[in-house]
Amino acid sequence: MIADGQNAFRTGEAHVGLLLNTRAWPLKQDTKGLCDWTWNQGISWGACWMVPKGATGGRSISDFINVSLDPAGQAELLKTNGYGPSNPEATKLLDAEWNKVNPGAPENYNKMLPGGIAWYAKNATQARADMADALAG
Repeated sequence: MIADGQNAFRTGEAHVGLLLNTRAWPLKQDTKGLCDWTWNQGISWGACWMVPKGATGGRSISDFINVSLDPAGQAELLKTNGYGPSNPEATKLLDAEWNKVNPGAPENYNKMLPGGIAWYAKNATQARADMADALAG
């Protein structure tokens, strides 16, 4: 199901759309650049680790989180899976070509719109209604 968006572009069913960068980047590679994307007015979504109160993992939980924040590991995650680093230090480890696909690189991030919980809490109901109207109309 998740690959449906990519397939719509591959088959020519779609000519414009919204994909996660982790889907758009391999699509560009698979189509040898026939399909491409822009960061302009993309939606920036950050992620976080959540630890439930009373979690039994103890110190190993914070050790894991600290390892996941390592700049070198995050730079490698971008190269292997397309996930943008959350640690700004990772961007410094990437050359210009890799920073083209890094959503957190300042030249890309500055073109995007903020997403996240605060935006969603304020705008989700209206955004869903607008989308339903657009699809119906």
